[in-house]
Amino acid sequence: MQFRRRPSTPIAPSTSIPTSVLQTWTEDIERARISVEVQGMAVAVVHRGKIIYAKGFGKRNDVDPFTPETLMPIASITKSFTAAAVGELVGDNKAKWEGVPVSEYLPEFQGLPVLDLHWYHRLEPRIELIKQMRHVDAEAPLRSEYIYNNVMVSVAGEAAARIAGTTYEQLVLDRVVRPVGMAETGFSNVTLQTRPNHALPYMCKSFRDAQMGCNHRFPLDTLPKSDAPAGDLHSNVIELANWARVMMHDGELDGKQVLNKESIQTIKTAYTITSRAPRGPEFSIGAYGLCWGIEHYKGRPTVQHKFAGEYTHPVAGRIIIETPKEEDDDEDEDAEDGTACHLKFSFNATQGKLRHYHYDTFVFSNAARDAVRLEMIVTFLPGDDGSVQQCRLFYDPDPIIFTRTTPSAVNSLGGAKKYLRRKKLLSRVDWL
Repeated sequence: MQFRRRPSTPIAPSTSIPTSVLQTWTEDIERARISVEVQGMAVAVVHRGKIIYAKGFGKRNDVDPFTPETLMPIASITKSFTAAAVGELVGDNKAKWEGVPVSEYLPEFQGLPVLDLHWYHRLEPRIELIKQMRHVDAEAPLRSEYIYNNVMVSVAGEAAARIAGTTYEQLVLDRVVRPVGMAETGFSNVTLQTRPNHALPYMCKSFRDAQMGCNHRFPLDTLPKSDAPAGDLHSNVIELANWARVMMHDGELDGKQVLNKESIQTIKTAYTITSRAPRGPEFSIGAYGLCWGIEHYKGRPTVQHKFAGEYTHPVAGRIIIETPKEEDDDEDEDAEDGTACHLKFSFNATQGKLRHYHYDTFVFSNAARDAVRLEMIVTFLPGDDGSVQQCRLFYDPDPIIFTRTTPSAVNSLGGAKKYLRRKKLLSRVDWL
């Protein structure tokens, strides 16, 4: 598949991150790369909708430097493109997230097995492998638990291709990759190895090699991937940073809606708990959306596990939480390190900002705008499904517990009114 080259997205100078901090990033990343014996890598940072940092480290082979434009397999990030392609068909009213069995779109599909190894280096057409799945029992009932499953994502990709009347690869290129402007992104290592600026894999042949820090270069695996919808794309960090921008802005890039907004919001909504125990003291419990892992880090949602929504109490009234728009963040940047974080807060007729304090805890104060001083601590708590279900307001000795009345699909562009306009969004999924 040929693409028309276009200039790389320019790196925007940061007005909030000092140059000395960026230099520290470079030094820290290079030190970490060397310490764990990574041959080559690249890092890009998106801040307030712009790429402010992109740099390569080490080498892409034995000789050439690894640059931000160096192409490499992106493995399971491919899954998010598959989900987006399905979402475009949902936006066209050609498919539904829920209510229609996948087998109606793809009659050959029956069963819910976990068969990742069974599909490894298989040369048969993907649809023939899907036909065999009916002979294997499901590992667990549908929606009962989280099971990482490349084959099921591949089924979704094949079903989407059947709906669109094309191949899976062509569907993703036409409906996702090209609209986002990812001119260097494509499928298959066969194509990748023909590109001049591509990286080669390095790994240790034994545990002793790993102890000695001895990496060996290997050729790219060029056998066809039967589970291509789960991991066959290649790209570079510049284009992946733009992909992140599209995801963070609900399908919008540089002021243009390039992917279906409602579908991207659905993709980023949590549906299954992946871990009931946080993986560290600064993290929330883990959840999974449609091919996106979702959690909080230091109170910040890493994809879309949002606090935003409406919370009510039978006596104390109503609280509405909204995530600020980027321009609101710009106005609020008064922390010395440029990391001010707040939520928009409405408590009955009282309005203001919640400033992040610790993990899922925020602080409200109206001291700057009201003669009657009101200071409160607000903490958000998740329910059994991983979504935020309660807002606890600490003012008197005992907290006032507000219960969420809008589902977790309320997002950063939301608030109650926008949620009501979108309330037909489905909250359960048959696809992935």
